[in-house]
Amino acid sequence: MNAALNTGNRKVAEISLVESPDVPRIGVGEATVPNINRTLAIIGIDELEFMKATDARQAVLVDLDYALDDEIWLEPTVGHTVGHVAIHLKSGRHHAVMCGDLIHTPLQLAEPGWTPTFEYDMAASANTRKTFLNEHCESDTLVLTSHFPSPSIGHIVSRGTGYDFTYAGNIDD
Repeated sequence: MNAALNTGNRKVAEISLVESPDVPRIGVGEATVPNINRTLAIIGIDELEFMKATDARQAVLVDLDYALDDEIWLEPTVGHTVGHVAIHLKSGRHHAVMCGDLIHTPLQLAEPGWTPTFEYDMAASANTRKTFLNEHCESDTLVLTSHFPSPSIGHIVSRGTGYDFTYAGNIDD
């Protein structure tokens, strides 16, 4: 790429290769090249052709409230870790949400304010969890949890002053 970028009188980039017999080669891995699209355009290489020829994949960073379309979108669920999101899926009249680490245990349904000590922001985590539970309680939204007993899919329902989880039976209905 260096040769392609720096042809003729044009010097777009300076690339240095540092090798040492004391540092072993670790093999081919992932590269982070934030401006690869621009670089390929400058040197006249089609991005899709480049990706096919190199069997490359590209991850794209998105905002926490990103929506791919009307059927797949993210919802920020702050408190657990920086950047934690719930993933919404919709098809026709069906709606599901993968809540990830927002709810670690069914105990947090009865006591939404209970927060593990490893949460980066315990107060935000509890508030986010309460908002999520209020929003999806007694709704048709199918909630996909990460840490509940199998099948870990069901609906949030009210129970006293807290919530409970009704595990899904036949989800084809």
